[in-house]
Amino acid sequence: MTKSGIQFKGIEELYDGLMQRANDRSTVKNIIRKHGGQLVQKTQSNMGSAYTGHMEGGKHVMPTGATKRSVKPQIRRSGLEVMVTAYTDYFPYLELGTRKMSARPTLKPAFEVQKRLFINELKQVMK
Repeated sequence: MTKSGIQFKGIEELYDGLMQRANDRSTVKNIIRKHGGQLVQKTQSNMGSAYTGHMEGGKHVMPTGATKRSVKPQIRRSGLEVMVTAYTDYFPYLELGTRKMSARPTLKPAFEVQKRLFINELKQVMK
């Protein structure tokens, strides 16, 4: 199975710009860590409302919460990058859907909200 993900172009240029403009690298690292944690919380919250269980043999089966518990931030590049994902094999099917199951996106909507907050906070630091 291939792993799904989002790839951004221009990250190296953004990194270089941040390091040139930021007065204090620890401030940038703290912002990144904070927003990574908030992204985890928002994603898990979305999962609580999106994953309501499934039908199995004509009976409703409650969700186990395994995908919600598997959402973790991974701090990389000396604290200047955070990757958030759910570590269950079937998460991409839940997020993106299949031909037999509609998508139940949880990470992307959380990312879209958090992205705006993150950018606004970085703009304040760069002033």
